[in-house]
Amino acid sequence: TLEAEHGVSGLRNTRETMETVSSLKADVDQEKGDTLEHMSEMVMELNKKIGERKSRLAPIIKELRPLRQRLQELSMDHTDKKQSYDSVAAGLDSTVGKLERDVNGLYEDIVKNETQFHMTSAQKDLLNYKQQLVEEEIKLYLSNDPQDKKKSRREQLVVLI
Repeated sequence: TLEAEHGVSGLRNTRETMETVSSLKADVDQEKGDTLEHMSEMVMELNKKIGERKSRLAPIIKELRPLRQRLQELSMDHTDKKQSYDSVAAGLDSTVGKLERDVNGLYEDIVKNETQFHMTSAQKDLLNYKQQLVEEEIKLYLSNDPQDKKKSRREQLVVLI
């Protein structure tokens, strides 16, 4: 038979298929191995580069540590001094404001006193002038000369009335 022939040929076809699948699997496994090996090489190369960079950066990082510490100390010192400065500046601003108010008050007093002085001086000058007029009037009034009497204001006013 046909069945026997078909069975042997089926077995042969199955075997050939399995060999093909096995060969394909071997190729895929080989590719996986190659890829895995390539990836391992890349990881090793990256680790090497990282190690080199760490080696180059280590002295720089070592130098940086005390500098960071110094920066922190200076920052704290700056903060303390800024607070002191701000406190003193606020006190000075307050003092300057008070002094400005005092000076303005004194200036106003000076202007007021100076104005009062000029007013008093003008009144004094006016009183001196009036006193001089009165003295002249008394002289003319007491004079025995009739011409002097006519010059007096009293006489001039009497004549008008």
